[in-house]
Amino acid sequence: MKLRIVKPKRFALMVAVLILITCLCSYAACKPSYEVCEVTVCEGDSIWSIADAYTDESEDIRVVIHNIRELNGLEEAVVYPGDTLLIPLEVKDE
Repeated sequence: MKLRIVKPKRFALMVAVLILITCLCSYAACKPSYEVCEVTVCEGDSIWSIADAYTDESEDIRVVIHNIRELNGLEEAVVYPGDTLLIPLEVKDE
């Protein structure tokens, strides 16, 4: 018995939708969850030094700095003493 696709465009659309759903589900399952910590910038602090204090070996510090800047709406990587920053902390599943 030979199968024939009657409506190839509809079939292609359904396959594309299924692939998209699969990709979105796998992305959501792999995306780490975060808690937020509030930190006050002290004299001599930089985003790099603050990120370094809250980053473990498994995380890329550049990604952490990007997340800090994005979370705080910083266009530049410049902070001043007295500024308050929100620091995303990755929640580790045990």
